[in-house]
Amino acid sequence: MMLASLWIISRFGWSALADRYGTDQKPIGQEYYWCSGSFGPLTNYNGGLEVVLAREGIYVALIKLFRFAHTPVLLPWSTVTGIDVWSFLSFQYTRLTIHSNGTPFELFLPLDSKATAEALWTENRS
Repeated sequence: MMLASLWIISRFGWSALADRYGTDQKPIGQEYYWCSGSFGPLTNYNGGLEVVLAREGIYVALIKLFRFAHTPVLLPWSTVTGIDVWSFLSFQYTRLTIHSNGTPFELFLPLDSKATAEALWTENRS
């Protein structure tokens, strides 16, 4: 049942990213674990993402326990349309807004990732 649920969830946005940016290579960079992400209001990955900010792009994968039907992706910096601080209750996060072929995706990383993300985005977004 859980595998079927993961497969269904993957059809709501993740599969579009994986079709275009799927990878089996994890780049070397700044790693963040237990991050969150969302494809609109229907599909949320709360605390279940591993993210690497690297020169090559933004590597995003579900934690291994839930990775079924979710190929890791390496998103180019050119897909990032914004980096800002997002607040929820008393918590603050770095939010990366990503658009690829009409698929909006938001990543929520620890606040201390903002400077690294902005530097890599500025350096590599062309």
